[in-house]
Amino acid sequence: MKPAEFRKYLDRDGGECYHCGTNDATLIPQHRAGRGMGGVKSRNRPSNIITLCSYANGLMESDAKFAELARNRGWKIESWQDPTSVVVFHAPTAQWWLLNDEYKRYPLFID
Repeated sequence: MKPAEFRKYLDRDGGECYHCGTNDATLIPQHRAGRGMGGVKSRNRPSNIITLCSYANGLMESDAKFAELARNRGWKIESWQDPTSVVVFHAPTAQWWLLNDEYKRYPLFID
């Protein structure tokens, strides 16, 4: 991913990790629905990518309990799910968001 494109995700996501809120150089783009072997270009949509720190990214791949947390918070979704319709939890602000493919996010208000 080119730096200019990653900057769009950082701007949308407040420049911080959805899990811990860090805003340092460990931030990376995370595909919510995995790309699979060889990469599926249709999954490179803005609604399918969030910013996470490399620590949280590693835990998603290596720790079953953290992977379950990631699924419950919309950081990881099934390949058949539409990322524009699955809310994602931003832990630093304790807010649920819907993402679109124009690099925007919209808060979900729950009464």
